[in-house]
Amino acid sequence: MLFLQRTAVDLLSRREQPSPLVINAALDGQFASVLRADVALPERRATGAFPTSSLLADRLVESALVPERACFLDPACGGGDLLLAVTRLLPVEGTLDATLRAWSARLSGRDIDPEFVNATKARLAIAAASRFESHDRTDSVATDLSALFPNIRVGDSLVEPMVVSSNTLVLLNPPFGYVEIPRGELSWAAGRTARAAVFLERVLGGAAAGSSIAAILPDVLRTGSRYRRWRQHIEDRVAVDLIEPIGRFDAWTDVDVFFLRLKMRDADAVVTSKPEVRWWSAGSTSRVVGDHFSVSVGAVVPHRDNNRGQWHRYLDVSQLPAWGTRDSSDLRKRRFGGTVVRPPFVAVRRTSSPNDPSRAVGTLVTGQEQVAVENHILILKPMGAGAVRECRRLLEELVLPRTSDWLNERIRCRHLTVSALRELPWGSG
Repeated sequence: MLFLQRTAVDLLSRREQPSPLVINAALDGQFASVLRADVALPERRATGAFPTSSLLADRLVESALVPERACFLDPACGGGDLLLAVTRLLPVEGTLDATLRAWSARLSGRDIDPEFVNATKARLAIAAASRFESHDRTDSVATDLSALFPNIRVGDSLVEPMVVSSNTLVLLNPPFGYVEIPRGELSWAAGRTARAAVFLERVLGGAAAGSSIAAILPDVLRTGSRYRRWRQHIEDRVAVDLIEPIGRFDAWTDVDVFFLRLKMRDADAVVTSKPEVRWWSAGSTSRVVGDHFSVSVGAVVPHRDNNRGQWHRYLDVSQLPAWGTRDSSDLRKRRFGGTVVRPPFVAVRRTSSPNDPSRAVGTLVTGQEQVAVENHILILKPMGAGAVRECRRLLEELVLPRTSDWLNERIRCRHLTVSALRELPWGSG
């Protein structure tokens, strides 16, 4: 990231005045472009390093309730995108040197990558210097970037203790991806867990009453069944001020995100009542799919199953004609010793993106032979009489645009869940 440091030194020293195009690139877009060019996508996924666009950063800061004379902390600052968004709201002092000192007193950040920390300091220096016309500057400013913004440093916020004072606004775009959590370490999770959820947990652990948090988080935390206990954990500890679905993080990152704004409560305060927290607003209806169908996940996990037991007809995703019908007698067979399903039922692909034309693509499965079903398929089994007729009616509901609209509000992950399909409105009621 030497180009950022060179631009910053040129501006601070007045040795050379970079063009407005160079300055604008340094403040918006160039850091992310270089990162994408230099670091392969698998490595960025492994580390969770996805810079925040200026548009998304500005939206997050504007959505936050900023206390008077607040300080700002980004515990996963990356290249400084969220802190840069803050500086667009900060005043300048009489001189550049005074402005750098004033901003340094209010801005803090950490990142595990020294290059990212250096990039953040350089970009903040560029942001400050760009607020002054070169011919209006008479002060001398030190060009040692490492000495600027001493509260922005190398550190791992997942490991190091964090202290967040009451007048601090935490701005957070935590690393995406997953970590393994030992059983018993957290009350709400174990095993493979979204890194962003753990990161927010660490922030809450060091946050004083009165402090605020504004975060960009993967949408799976808002709507995923596995994170129900995490959501309850959040509700029990903090006041939730804002939940706002945003959509896809950016054009290069296939992850939907949402804004979450929190206010830390006094741990010793007695909360007599808590307002209901609506993690999604999908409207209300008197009847839902779960009133008419049992919903479950196929029991066959192909790469784990030992292929023993009785011979059964076997259904996987490759044998599901969209909106069509499949007779169980036409399916190939395999050995399986687990739960099988007797037709009729509707099979829905679990893999589903908000970008798909239809979120819940169904197939009617008929026939007399029981079926072993792959775990990438959701099974909707009618409860009452007229089973085939009910299945056909369900397919008519699933294909409607309003169904995809509802599911896109309810769950913007790349898969459908049992609970989402159970809660799907049934008919117009």
